[in-house]
Amino acid sequence: MADFDAIRSTLRAGIQVSAAGVSFVTLGYLVTQGAKQQGSQSVDSKALQAWYNGLTAEETKKLYLCLALDLFGATPEVLFPGILGESIDAVWAPMYAFLLFQNFGERGFLYKTTLAVSGFLEEILPFASIIPSATIGWILETNAKKLERSVVGAVKDKVQDNEDSPKP
Repeated sequence: MADFDAIRSTLRAGIQVSAAGVSFVTLGYLVTQGAKQQGSQSVDSKALQAWYNGLTAEETKKLYLCLALDLFGATPEVLFPGILGESIDAVWAPMYAFLLFQNFGERGFLYKTTLAVSGFLEEILPFASIIPSATIGWILETNAKKLERSVVGAVKDKVQDNEDSPKP
């Protein structure tokens, strides 16, 4: 007869390590891309400091809130392994989804709804609470805003160049 507790514990550990690995790889990729956009070829302390200094006060405040939400969401599973941790997650999941929806309120309805639903699923599914959904949403939102600003700036520059050029 197989020891189902050992199998479950091994499966749980594998899922958590995989989720953490995917999360760190995703965050590392996004930070590296941000450093490359600023002209740095690697991510060192100076590149991270320049990136952090480039954040607005609102972006920094939202980053800290997202990190706190993700930390609070992962804590029950780490401190109370087993059914108690998953029960706390079942109570926390709707609150987490609501807070995600409210935190990204200035974004479009589809964006914040998708983020809230994915956050709810991440918290309600067993062993997936380690995924930092709020922080990933913050990174996507922040990069989208910076991309919009650079695209709008490039379009304005192009329009200005066209207006300044002599007409035949």
